[in-house]
Amino acid sequence: AVYLYEHRHIGRFHLQGAARFDARTITPDREFTSIVIGRIEERSFAGASGSLSTEWEWRKTHWLGATLTSSWRAPGTEELFSGGPHLAAYSYEIGNPSLDAERGWGSELYLRVRRTRSEGRFAVFYNLFDGYIFPAYTGRRAQQRNDLYEYRYEGQDAVMVGAEAEADLELNRHLYLHGTFSYVRGQLIARDVPLPQMPPLSGSVGVELRAGHYRFDTTLHGAGAQERTYVAEDPGSRPEDPTAAWLRLDLSLHWQRPLHGLLHSAALSVNNLLDTEYRNHLSRVRSVMPEPGRSIKLVYRVFF
Repeated sequence: AVYLYEHRHIGRFHLQGAARFDARTITPDREFTSIVIGRIEERSFAGASGSLSTEWEWRKTHWLGATLTSSWRAPGTEELFSGGPHLAAYSYEIGNPSLDAERGWGSELYLRVRRTRSEGRFAVFYNLFDGYIFPAYTGRRAQQRNDLYEYRYEGQDAVMVGAEAEADLELNRHLYLHGTFSYVRGQLIARDVPLPQMPPLSGSVGVELRAGHYRFDTTLHGAGAQERTYVAEDPGSRPEDPTAAWLRLDLSLHWQRPLHGLLHSAALSVNNLLDTEYRNHLSRVRSVMPEPGRSIKLVYRVFF
């Protein structure tokens, strides 16, 4: 791959541009025809991508921005030639040797605000894909492993629309608030059904206390229910599992101080303090295993 990136300030405008060219050849050790996925042989891909963005300093504390992108991605080895169980993901993955490269066009509009004691960003985006590559949940058990569900890699036209936001607020020199929000809606164009494993509305809100070398943070993470689930083309297949809404509370204590010419840092974190049972819609194993319960982690680092 080769790429070029440029940026320039013109008055109140900040312009950025990038271009990239990729070429990839995947050569199997031997060529043969698999009864599971089809012909395994050398595949070559080449394509270009690029982006152009501008940011306008609307006021000294406000910026408006827009970005246009054209993306290109060659399928990976696993997307082309997988043919077996992926136990960590509780699935049986079947590649597609005839996949073409994925092409996408995207646009984003955003507002960024930065003041002395607060900052935030809000953005909306629209992405259109030609041949979007994804592991399609077939809703059927694999013939080779009846205990695993089958996922077949496909390339189909798709669209994604969404919004995201983040904000930080300094109440005083010791107390800070922070929050995030995100939502995306994905759809297969030809079949007019939701894309699989689309995250639900999610976000977080937290409070951070700073005192000397110490920093204490408590954050509440959450997500809404996801009932827009993928349905395979086979009318007899089992639909993708929906997930319920959930909330999770995390705590952390950080300490950092220079000692004897070295920077020492310690962090104690307690994730899922209330031991909430919840399932992540992005996880393939959610039907058999929830996310981790309460966990405690202590990390000590020395920087030199």
